[in-house]
Amino acid sequence: MLSTKKIAVAVDLSDSDTTVLEYTKNLADRLKVEKVNLVHVIPGMLSPRHSELSVYQYLGLEFDIKGIVKDRLQKAGQAIFNNGVSFEIDVVEGKPYRQLMTYADNLDSDLLVVGVKSDSGKSGITAQRVVRNFDGSVLFVPDDVAMKITKIAVPMDFSDNSARALKAALEVAEKIENCSVRCIHAINSIPSKYFFDQRLKSDLNRQLLSLAENAWEMFLEKNDLEKEDLSIDYRKDVDSTTEKILLDYFKNENVDLVVMGAKGHSVFEKFLYGSVTEELVEACNKRSILVIR
Repeated sequence: MLSTKKIAVAVDLSDSDTTVLEYTKNLADRLKVEKVNLVHVIPGMLSPRHSELSVYQYLGLEFDIKGIVKDRLQKAGQAIFNNGVSFEIDVVEGKPYRQLMTYADNLDSDLLVVGVKSDSGKSGITAQRVVRNFDGSVLFVPDDVAMKITKIAVPMDFSDNSARALKAALEVAEKIENCSVRCIHAINSIPSKYFFDQRLKSDLNRQLLSLAENAWEMFLEKNDLEKEDLSIDYRKDVDSTTEKILLDYFKNENVDLVVMGAKGHSVFEKFLYGSVTEELVEACNKRSILVIR
């Protein structure tokens, strides 16, 4: 289940902060969040991104960097969280993604919200770094995200991780008017260039679909879920990657929010579909992704 009493939000003083804060406010109102903590990480000395601030530090001049940042964030927070959800502001120094992970862990946050820029290479807090290092649930919000959530998609591999993701998605949808949840399973097959017999290809695809349908039935029974209350789509493209299949589905079905389950921190067995979660949070620039642990 998705517990969201405390949310930590990474802000970087860029134009995208408004989008991230507005999205967080909309979600916090619906999930009855008690407190939102806005955190900004001032990069280390002589950082290219904020060289004008670093120069003051380097020269030892009287310059209250943290005070200036807090004032700016206070104004931004008041403009968004003007009623209902309370918010606090914290400013820390160091390497952005490391300090953010440490801060969110120390705060014991239920959810970490991070903005995803079109050119994430300009930020020290990249989506992949956050996914690899944070032990809790993370919501990635791209620059060009739709504020209204009407359709949630849950990529499904029939594991315990996808079960957690599905239950979280249902919990979110229950609190949003006219919001639906649909599961999607990408069927992986042998690339078409290896087929010399089209009948064999058709037989294999039918068998793979049958296996997926049986896995879905077992998944529902194991997790005490009613088939009548849920829907699943099966998609396959023998010449596409799983990420491409899912991205096409999200686009064609006008999905607003993707909810995925994650596990562990080993290099090759971290997430649903292996490294697919990492690829999706970097590639999805039109919809938010919630990674559940």
